[in-house]
Amino acid sequence: MRCLTPLLLNGAIMAGTPPDAPPAPALAAQQKVERNFLTFLEEVDEGRLAANCTDELAVLVREIHSLSKIEGLKPKGRITIELTISSNKTVMDVVGEVKTRLPRRPRSGSAFFRTRDNQLSAVNPAQLGMEFRDVGDTPTIVRKI
Repeated sequence: MRCLTPLLLNGAIMAGTPPDAPPAPALAAQQKVERNFLTFLEEVDEGRLAANCTDELAVLVREIHSLSKIEGLKPKGRITIELTISSNKTVMDVVGEVKTRLPRRPRSGSAFFRTRDNQLSAVNPAQLGMEFRDVGDTPTIVRKI
């Protein structure tokens, strides 16, 4: 014989409900289901979004590590997860996108000179030109000291 315990439902006691019986429909609807955001993220696009995030993170970390070897450079990057959520009456559609901003590699500069007509030249216009000539195949004497 089973022991019957009272069940409290919305302040009213319902007698005769076995302790191992499933909750009444009204009570089941009121129970809050806690969902972790990371668990939700793993379910978007059948897990492809989370896998893409993992891949992009590895690329970003590798790039930052390689640039951090340059003296005085503190590279940084960014990963953005964008979720677009829309409603189709009773169904919520979720589309995810991962955007990665890699750190920029430093570029070397070039030196130029301003000309009189305000153009840039790699040759200094104020410097005298030097003429070079071919000395030919004249024998060179090498001395040992």
